[in-house]
Amino acid sequence: MKKLICLYLTLLLLQSCSFYGVIGKNLDYILSDKIADMMDLYYRQEKELDKDIKNFLNTEKELFKEVRNILVDVKKEIKSGTTGKEKLLKIANDLQRVYIKGGKIIVPMLSKYYAQLDKEQLKTVFEKWDEENKKITKRLKKKSLSDHKRRFKTLLGDMNETQKKIIKKHKGLFVSRNEQRLARRLAVQAQLKKLMDGSGKNQDAIAEVILKSMKSTFNQADNKAYAAFFYDMQNQIPKEEKEEVLTKLSQVIAILDIVIKYKY
Repeated sequence: MKKLICLYLTLLLLQSCSFYGVIGKNLDYILSDKIADMMDLYYRQEKELDKDIKNFLNTEKELFKEVRNILVDVKKEIKSGTTGKEKLLKIANDLQRVYIKGGKIIVPMLSKYYAQLDKEQLKTVFEKWDEENKKITKRLKKKSLSDHKRRFKTLLGDMNETQKKIIKKHKGLFVSRNEQRLARRLAVQAQLKKLMDGSGKNQDAIAEVILKSMKSTFNQADNKAYAAFFYDMQNQIPKEEKEEVLTKLSQVIAILDIVIKYKY
């Protein structure tokens, strides 16, 4: 679930202005296609999913407004360049709150389709999980920061040496989060395999397992650590990089404006 959310945030961040309307007005098809591929859904299941996604986008406008408000707040703080750790922690907590709130809406819907998967579909889904776990395990063994550097490069552009040193300074946080992520994935997937690989699949039980995992994704210690990281980083962002970040945030906000107003 978290990977799916990150995928779409990245997609939105990388789009140019001319694509705002295309993405915003076709978000239902984009989400439905990606989820159907993730679960290896059949045509009839995907058609049903289309309706559920449209309903979600039409009835949960307030959720998108909350996300928009947080991003507007982030944009304002980036412009100021003087955000304190307490404010950064508040932003992290706000993102956590919306993430959990959105999960409580989205997860039951996804669980309905997980409960419908037959043996062939489950085989494909489980193979995808195992392949991704191997990649994560391989990266963890190296204790490399390349993934994190690549993400920040996507957001900030080429980083200077001071920025790279800040990332290295907070290496323990990033490595620890990756280790937690893998442990959580393996535990959740083991539970889901038992629930899904058999008769009498329970949609509510599947949703409960996923939601419990989502709630454990964040903790105050890590939120404070991330606040400290961004506090160190904010004063090392050159003017041109800051403008690039602000432009990308404006793009996401513009797409959210379309999603909020559009009838799917």
